[in-house]
Amino acid sequence: MDYPYNLLCGESLKQTKKLEPRESNNNNRIEYNMNLNFELYVGGKGTKCDRNQLADLPTPAPIGRWSPIPHVTLVNELEKALLPFNMRVSNEVFKLDKGGARMFGLLQIENCNNNPDFSFVAGVRNSHDKMIRAGVAIGEGTFVCSNLRFSGEIVIGRKHTKEILNELPDLITGAVGKLSEGWSKQADIIQKYKEVEVTPLAGRNLLVECAKQLVFPRTQYMDVLEEFESPRHPEFKDRNLWSLMNAVTEVLKPRENSSGSTLWVLPARTARLNIICNEFAGISAFAPEIPIDVETELAE
Repeated sequence: MDYPYNLLCGESLKQTKKLEPRESNNNNRIEYNMNLNFELYVGGKGTKCDRNQLADLPTPAPIGRWSPIPHVTLVNELEKALLPFNMRVSNEVFKLDKGGARMFGLLQIENCNNNPDFSFVAGVRNSHDKMIRAGVAIGEGTFVCSNLRFSGEIVIGRKHTKEILNELPDLITGAVGKLSEGWSKQADIIQKYKEVEVTPLAGRNLLVECAKQLVFPRTQYMDVLEEFESPRHPEFKDRNLWSLMNAVTEVLKPRENSSGSTLWVLPARTARLNIICNEFAGISAFAPEIPIDVETELAE
């Protein structure tokens, strides 16, 4: 397949692109650049914005050891770290909360080895009110439903101290390096999930374990079970581990009255989900360091 030059060289796309057909050398087949629907994650409280609006926001002056960074700096550092790995940002959305003091964003990441089932995603957060740390979480989104999952082993955070601008680029580069290493491996894991049958009894037991491990609130158990037994997306009608995982992430999507900070609860919850599913599938994987403090940080 011939890939566009701007994809190979890592050129950034600042605006969301629609699906655009392109000819393939493989039997003249038409392929599409797929975008995840991030609109599902920026409803509710707060204000949706683009990167130019982020750049226009003022940043408070440092006080003592507290040294906030501009919201857009975090995003730009992430994009810069993608370039050496021939990756680019193809789709992005940002949300401001607390009058612009808190920023949460989602960025879709592409490279030359795109997968028909999923795309990698980066979640970013930053604050100017001393309430949350600057952070980046690398995960993935499923095209058919735009469900998001994050891997806790690549969640990074950095307190707003004077050293943040010096240390954050290396932390982000390390996270992107893990993303590059896991690009092909993740496709194999998803294929394994599709091959692992989940009986009705096993499904209920797995969801009970998810509730115990705080993947979702226990009050949402019946919602997840109903989504697994009667999926709204026909692609998940097969009784396998891939369908169960997407039932959980479907219910974890932020609701209409949720705040922007709920985006950052997803990495902790879906990292636990990954562990449970990998154990059920017999997949040996490094147990991620789950950011268990994140929900405490975001508590109002």
